Amino acid sequence: MIARAADEAAMAAGLPRTRRDAVLLVDVITGLPGGVAAGEEERFFVAVYKELSGAH
Repeated sequence: MIARAADEAAMAAGLPRTRRDAVLLVDVITGLPGGVAAGEEERFFVAVYKELSGAH
């Protein structure tokens, strides 16, 4: 999924596609929204992790 998005962005910018043996790394910083109830913080971050990792 990330590799495909990187390829599409590269091609749109007129750059070569990502090599198939390349390793892509991504950092994501997630903040806790104000609407999350007290005591639900861990549940929120676990749900975010599962969504981003494709483990849902």
